[in-house]
Amino acid sequence: MTRSAAPAPRAGLWDVLPLLVSILVLAAFGPGCASRSQDLSLVREALYHGDVENALSEYDKVGGKDSDLLHLLEKGYLLHVAGRWEESNEVWQHAEERAEDLYTRSITREAAALLTSDNTLPYRGQPFELQMIQYYRALNYLELGSLDDALVEARKANYLADQVYAKEEEEDEDDEEGKLGPTQHPNAFLDYFTGLLYARAGEWNDAVVSFRDAYEGYGEANVRYGVGVPQTLSRDLYRALVRTGQSDEAARIAKAHPEASPGSEGSRGSDGATRRIVVFFESGFVPHRESVDITLPIFDDKGNSSAWLYVDRYGPQIYSYSSNADLDHVLRFAFPRLEAVPSPVAHCELEVSTQGSRSASPVLDLRAIAEDDFNQRLPRILLKTVARALVKETQRKAAKKENEVLGWVINAINVATEQADTRSWIFLPGRIDVIDVDVPVGVNTLKGRFVDKFGQTVDEWTLDLSESNSDMEILSLRTFH
Repeated sequence: MTRSAAPAPRAGLWDVLPLLVSILVLAAFGPGCASRSQDLSLVREALYHGDVENALSEYDKVGGKDSDLLHLLEKGYLLHVAGRWEESNEVWQHAEERAEDLYTRSITREAAALLTSDNTLPYRGQPFELQMIQYYRALNYLELGSLDDALVEARKANYLADQVYAKEEEEDEDDEEGKLGPTQHPNAFLDYFTGLLYARAGEWNDAVVSFRDAYEGYGEANVRYGVGVPQTLSRDLYRALVRTGQSDEAARIAKAHPEASPGSEGSRGSDGATRRIVVFFESGFVPHRESVDITLPIFDDKGNSSAWLYVDRYGPQIYSYSSNADLDHVLRFAFPRLEAVPSPVAHCELEVSTQGSRSASPVLDLRAIAEDDFNQRLPRILLKTVARALVKETQRKAAKKENEVLGWVINAINVATEQADTRSWIFLPGRIDVIDVDVPVGVNTLKGRFVDKFGQTVDEWTLDLSESNSDMEILSLRTFH
């Protein structure tokens, strides 16, 4: 808002129009529009309290279109956690088709984004988000008892990942710093998950290839994210190598990872008296995007050397004071920042009545991947923000030359349409841990726990095992804490 140091003559509408327009714009848009996370706050609150059906109801109130990829990702996930496996996979099938359609960018829409905001562009999804579709679809198929369909999803995972990242690298070929590194996506985790499905199906040669790729991938990811080779993976690779007669490589793995060797806890395979249970523990949330809004009043002192200006910030609002200077126009910049969602979960454990509790191993840190992905994209985001401001300012100046009032109207529109793109798949877990145990036949109930750093249980689940004749079962648990 602008204050005058001395009383001024009564002004007509023409004289106060710029001030009225700027006040209306700042009042309406100064704090910034609601982010995607804020729009879905009631959905997340319902999930936090374990009320998935209420979360679905609240999500339907927010609304969404089937042409919106983000809506499909979120709806498919909520149906997944609600146990509506078939509906979830149907929605995610549409999501995959929509993601493929969005490979080709629209030049017209890109140009429109420079005049408004990136929110006018359809959401194409981040590569690591798109890769998780196959993981969840495979879990759905396992729940439906269709191992063959789960294997199809597993085979698609890395192929689609390579496609998505190849496309991004093509778009960034002139921007070396913007390119995404090979360990930026959860390929190691998906290779491991794929290997488990092959092992479940008894396809041991394919399992060796997947486990080996995962082993190498975790070696690279450890340098970048601090997530080393999970104990379960070293045991799985050892088992698969032994099964396929590759004893030399199996010996090297046993030497590097003693816990994988025969006789170590959890190293044995099924002998007819036990069956293997693999449990994935999903906890927390990935970081989400919030908006940073900067609104700046620009003054014109009309060549008056005695004019003075003062601008101050209080909370999200900016206040300006001036003497002998007129408000010329208002600039607004809006860009996203990443906000972490702390989780109390420190580790996870599985309790078997005959063996006590066993701790799970971290297998995927989506928080680190999301942060890394965002940090690499941020320079490009900021460049687009500046470019958009320049285009809008050129547009305003041209309008002002034609008509003073039109210039202010265009300025108001420019400020109102400047919005940060805060869209992302916010329901994804921040972290996934895994554990495998050999459970005696006849034990049909397990307990999975999410535990905080003080050893207190944050969330607890009872797992009722199926009566399948298979010697291996793959399950998942999710806490929104």
